[in-house]
Amino acid sequence: MLPPMSSPSASTSWPTHADSLPDDQFEPVGRRILEWADQFERAPGRERVRASTLARLLFNKGLVLLRLGDVTAANRVIELVLAIDPILSEIEEATRLTVYDKHARDLAARIRARPTAA
Repeated sequence: MLPPMSSPSASTSWPTHADSLPDDQFEPVGRRILEWADQFERAPGRERVRASTLARLLFNKGLVLLRLGDVTAANRVIELVLAIDPILSEIEEATRLTVYDKHARDLAARIRARPTAA
């Protein structure tokens, strides 16, 4: 079971958990993660969220889209991350991903391991 989106670590724990799922179990979880991301975009106070937090959420959304096979949407979202928070140097590399493979997982792990700005 995925942790609730309201938990403080949700933006990094649910994508990490989803990464470990086999492909045949990922689609419904991935769709749920996309629903959560969409809810976040419409949430009151969203405009007060730090750029680094928003960038991580959108990065995770982009990787979910990539794993679900929507490469065009994934690249569009990840390019938005680059515009929001250009400090994450790995994002430039992520904009060139075309498949969700070991390289994409390793890149995601590096980005998720970085501390967010206070």
